[in-house]
Amino acid sequence: MLRLIISSLLKNSKLLVITVFLFCIIYFTGCSNQNKSESHSTPAKKIFEIISFQDLNNKHIEEIFKNALNKINLKENQDYEFRVKSAQGDMSNLSMTIDAAINDKPDLIITLNSQTLYTLLKKNHSIPTVFCITADPYLLGAGKSDTDHLPNVTGTYYLFPYKALMK
Repeated sequence: MLRLIISSLLKNSKLLVITVFLFCIIYFTGCSNQNKSESHSTPAKKIFEIISFQDLNNKHIEEIFKNALNKINLKENQDYEFRVKSAQGDMSNLSMTIDAAINDKPDLIITLNSQTLYTLLKKNHSIPTVFCITADPYLLGAGKSDTDHLPNVTGTYYLFPYKALMK
């Protein structure tokens, strides 16, 4: 069932692309407004993608983010540094993976599933975070609704009608 949800989200990824594109424009406006001589003296923004396991969906979302950044003229390894931190499918490693990412002081964290977002929210509430492939982020602690949520957390989610299925 999870594969069906993920494939549906990725097939209809317009909302994800729009969210990522708008967030990147707002967040990185300072980088794109600098002239070339200033951009070399300013350290590149650190973007960390934290995943619990590696699969093709993760790679697809990474490409979406990089394409959105490229569309606003931000160059990888010049304006931003993109790192993937993986727990390698071991949930006991997820907490240590997130700790390592937080200690590196990234400018943005991307989470790609519910477990990763939940663990990150329990550890940190200050680093800007974009979540994807997440079911009901409000149950995970991201806020109460689309308008009442943590100020540094945004993303796309798939709200599956699980309550109706439980009847």
